[in-house]
This record gives sequence, structure tokens and C-alpha cells, in this order.
Amino acid sequence: MWRLMVLLLAVGCTYPEEDFLDDFDRESCAWQTDCYDYQDEQTCLSEAEASRSEIPDTCTYDPKAARECVRDYAAIDCPDGVEYVATIPAACEGVWNCD
Repeated sequence: MWRLMVLLLAVGCTYPEEDFLDDFDRESCAWQTDCYDYQDEQTCLSEAEASRSEIPDTCTYDPKAARECVRDYAAIDCPDGVEYVATIPAACEGVWNCD
């Protein structure tokens, strides 16, 4: 149910970076826990929040790519024998432009 709410919120005109980070962390940690037997979802969420400081201040945020990233992450099924990096949605690569 919360996935639907996330998607509905993401459809709006803006998608604040903080909202994206919260939604992305929830989606990616749920997926990692379900698909890759990650320690537990709460540990993943704590580690994800701690890593937010690694995003350089010089990067620009693209809310459209962020909406697509969360939407696409919510749709990923657990792959058989595929490395984690290979499953990250392409839209997620465009959320920040750090050139």
C-alpha cells in the first residue's frame, strides 16, 4: 500500500530531494532485504541515511529522474543470479548530475 502512496506522491509537480531519499531508501532496502537476504531492513535504512552526506554539494538534483527511479525500483522483481549493481534502474543514474 505504501508503494502506491509513494508513486502517487511522486507524480506531482515537484519531488523534494529529502522525500526522494526517504522513498529511495525504503524501496532499495526492502528490495535488498527480500532479494539479497540483507541483514535486516532497519540496518539497511540506518546505513543508507548515514551515507547521504556522501552526495557532493555541487550536484544538481533532477526530480523527474528521481520519480522515475523510485517508480522503477518499486517494480523490480528479485533476479536469479544477477549481481546487485546490474539491477539498479537506469533512471537512478540521472537523479544527480555531479559534473
